[in-house]
Amino acid sequence: MNTRTLRCFIEVYEKKSIAAAAKEVYISPQGLSKIIRQLEYDLDTELFYRGAHGMEPTEAAEVLYARARHIIYLLDDIKKEISILGGSKTALHMVISFSGSLAVPYEILQRFMEVQPQVQLKIDEYPDEYPINELFQDEADVGIVLGHEGIAHCTYEILVPGRTVIVAKKGHPLSEKKELSIQDLRDVTIILKATEPGRDNPLQEACEKAGFLPKILYVSGNLLAARRTCKQSLAVMESVDLIEKVSPDEDLVVIPLKEKISRPIYLVSRERDIQNRAVTLLQKFLRENVKR
Repeated sequence: MNTRTLRCFIEVYEKKSIAAAAKEVYISPQGLSKIIRQLEYDLDTELFYRGAHGMEPTEAAEVLYARARHIIYLLDDIKKEISILGGSKTALHMVISFSGSLAVPYEILQRFMEVQPQVQLKIDEYPDEYPINELFQDEADVGIVLGHEGIAHCTYEILVPGRTVIVAKKGHPLSEKKELSIQDLRDVTIILKATEPGRDNPLQEACEKAGFLPKILYVSGNLLAARRTCKQSLAVMESVDLIEKVSPDEDLVVIPLKEKISRPIYLVSRERDIQNRAVTLLQKFLRENVKR
């Protein structure tokens, strides 16, 4: 068994098709089938059976897949580390959420690459509600994301503090208040900020703990659409203070909550026994250069 065999197995597992996987690893379907059969022989177990939806993994394949992805990631990580020690360039895959990109603009990340030219960042931006956790189980090295303090097998720290705020149009009954309590939201129509699937909205949780269900107009991850609805109706919207500071709207009023609902930007990195030097360099740079 070698890394090429593991990569071939991973492709078959994910594509559920020998033909589709063969295109990804640039060999013939016959050659790929032979590799899988040899792997099954080496492990003395069946890895796939043909089902209605293609190559269906066995229980043994499920175990191997989880371990194989981790092994491939560790080997790639070793290559990155050695390339830095040897003076070569290395790439870090960074995921950044919408709010993260406001708190840490691209100019700061560009400056890091100028200061550390041996490290190149491959940056992918995602909505705040995207299931970032999945990316850290596969390809991401580091992330700048909103409110993801529970990503498995990762370390995280608060990079920029943030709190939930309420946004209303000028002239709205709540717009004259300097501060709101959760109880002030009783019977108020609200647009909630979308959260990652499987995670509860913290403002909705706070309302329920206060003894009422919020009147939700809709749940949105689209800041511009939510703001437009606020301006055209009596609905208010949930937002985060750091978003409103960086990207204000002169027609809307931002009102803090007495109950502090934390929504910080986290710096997340994959957990390692020995930290990748490129990640360490990036962490140090961001701590020193990002406004808190």
